[in-house]
Amino acid sequence: MPISVCGELAGDPAGALLLMGMGFGALSMNAPSLPRVRAAIRRVSLKDARTLVDQTLRLDSPGEVRRHLDQRMGEWDLAHLLPPRD
Repeated sequence: MPISVCGELAGDPAGALLLMGMGFGALSMNAPSLPRVRAAIRRVSLKDARTLVDQTLRLDSPGEVRRHLDQRMGEWDLAHLLPPRD
């Protein structure tokens, strides 16, 4: 059954990669987020997105998750797509 996700996580490039790795086939987001998310999805393979999910599920805190996602986005040369962090 096709399932789509709409919301803030779908509009964040790192979040979109996690959702892709989880098997979601359709993401809905606001128009300004679309180019950044599209760029991330085009650069990361489905296999790598699935590995990202596996790695992320082993982490213990939201801070660890954020640091891991930022690190992986940097390794993929996609850090410039991330929104500014507080």
